[in-house]
Amino acid sequence: MAIPMQITELEHKSIQYRKTVLTSIAHAGAGHTGGSLSCVDILNVLYNQVMNVDAANPAWPQRDRYVHSKGHSVEALYTVLADKGFFPAEMLATMGRSGSHWVGHNPQGARHRTEHRRARSWAVGRGRHGHRR
Repeated sequence: MAIPMQITELEHKSIQYRKTVLTSIAHAGAGHTGGSLSCVDILNVLYNQVMNVDAANPAWPQRDRYVHSKGHSVEALYTVLADKGFFPAEMLATMGRSGSHWVGHNPQGARHRTEHRRARSWAVGRGRHGHRR
């Protein structure tokens, strides 16, 4: 469960998230800089102020669920999830590499300890509604 942060704490956290996003993208050699940087503040407030999630108990029945359909911002999502303890932050260094859990466009396979986050981005920019079976 999120413990509410003060505005200045959230601002500092967003700066750190942006640095991590940029470092991860540079390390991977590819990524979605604009999309990730544009949603850092939203993810920060959701995960650190609003949502009830628990990395130690990702299948907690009373948890809030988050649907992230903005595929070109997964670097920001992964950064926040690592910070919240859903997986070790060191795993961000494998982002975009073959065999990594952390690849682009928020795939369904990247559910390592993130049970509250069940959807993938489907057709980029269109969320679940853009998918045809």
